[in-house]
Amino acid sequence: MSGAVGRLVDKRCIVTGAAGGIGRAIVDAYAREGARIVAMDLAEQLDKAAWPGDRVPGIACDLADREMIDRAMGEAVAVLGG
Repeated sequence: MSGAVGRLVDKRCIVTGAAGGIGRAIVDAYAREGARIVAMDLAEQLDKAAWPGDRVPGIACDLADREMIDRAMGEAVAVLGG
């Protein structure tokens, strides 16, 4: 969120379970506070999600699959820049 003035400006966040419920509420709150966010959830859940202004990249990840976690975290680090 460029030009944002909030408590989380310049912070990088990964939110799991981000497509709905508490995870979605966290994504929305962090975005309002200026955080750079990567939203992770199951692929079928991400397909249904609409992020604020499409500023939040979604990465499919099943937290029960270690290989998928490793791949998703690599993508998240690349997107967030560290």
